[in-house]
Amino acid sequence: MSAIATTTPLLDALAGGRPLTVDAYYRLPETPERYELYEGMLIMVPPPDGGHQDIVAELHTDLGLAARRTGGKSFVAPTGVDLGLSTAFEPDAGFLLREHLGRYRKRGIEGPPDIVVEVLSPSTRNYDLRVKLPAYLAAGVAETWIVDPEARTVSIYRPDAPDAPETVAFGERIPSRIADVGDGGLSRLLRLPGGDTGQAEPGQGA
Repeated sequence: MSAIATTTPLLDALAGGRPLTVDAYYRLPETPERYELYEGMLIMVPPPDGGHQDIVAELHTDLGLAARRTGGKSFVAPTGVDLGLSTAFEPDAGFLLREHLGRYRKRGIEGPPDIVVEVLSPSTRNYDLRVKLPAYLAAGVAETWIVDPEARTVSIYRPDAPDAPETVAFGERIPSRIADVGDGGLSRLLRLPGGDTGQAEPGQGA
């Protein structure tokens, strides 16, 4: 299964036949499925697998420690991030500097976080790299961390050099200019039996 665009009579009613707005997106009733909004279009995102969540948990823990040290704030999915009138994503994790805490609102984050983290899965890899990453860069997210469990790498993309990410292997220090997280806890995952990060094989889970 891949991330796919979808529409329903409810969406048509809310949007009045027009592309869905972020405000209308947040008025949608809760459903078992997870949706994101891109340029007015709902995107259904498959649930992640256990290995994906293990990586997110490690990174979120160390981002949280960085937030405590600096007065910033870390967050984790399903926190919404509004990137304009018709785009709202739920990154796997992220971080706000203390001076940007005003962007954290009741319904989510309004405006670009300082860091967003996306952990690639077989079913969402193209969506994360071809849709979400360019949108984050265009919106002014200072650092977008793309974590590739298959390659066991973390790549940091920045708007001033979108085609030249800094890439390190799991277990190496993550070269963030915003939050000092060391290796983000990923060395702990490498110490699992066989060094397995828990990533499912393609076609087995998210």
